[in-house]
Amino acid sequence: MTVNAYQQGTLVVLSKPLDTRAKSLYLAYSIVFGITGAFFLSLLLIIYSSLVGGIVILAFGTGLLIASYRFGHAAMQQEEIFIDDKALFLITKGIKSKKRQVFELDAISNFRFLDKPRVERHALAGETFDYLGFQTEQQVINEMHGDNRLALDYEGVTVKFGKNVYSWEFDEIVELLKNAKGRAD
Repeated sequence: MTVNAYQQGTLVVLSKPLDTRAKSLYLAYSIVFGITGAFFLSLLLIIYSSLVGGIVILAFGTGLLIASYRFGHAAMQQEEIFIDDKALFLITKGIKSKKRQVFELDAISNFRFLDKPRVERHALAGETFDYLGFQTEQQVINEMHGDNRLALDYEGVTVKFGKNVYSWEFDEIVELLKNAKGRAD
């Protein structure tokens, strides 16, 4: 997380493209699926033999290219918060998309940190050694899809954002919000 102060407000960069191992893995998936999808579509042009075979190759190649785009988008996703004296702006950028949400500071309630849930031992994991990998798989899933996120309530709706944010970074953002509210008063 980086914090940049400007005259209009404060910009907090929560995540950048390829800033985690998971995003690097998503980029590798994107490249593999993209090359495989392009291969299948070129195969369609080279050995087009029957209508049914052509449709299957076209569908499979298109599906792989869509998966490639989705993984590439996840790898290149960037999240930022801009805080001024009246509002909090949540900016999410991807490969070709940019989404901006505006939340008035006075209407934000219950700004909180969602910690990762504690990983319990898997029921099928061995006592001394995880022979079948159940515990390892559970830990990987928790790392990939666990919380460590921020959340706020705005006009009766809970908004979650920011992946892999640490608790001390949350404390810093809370201070920035308090300072911004203090400037508005």
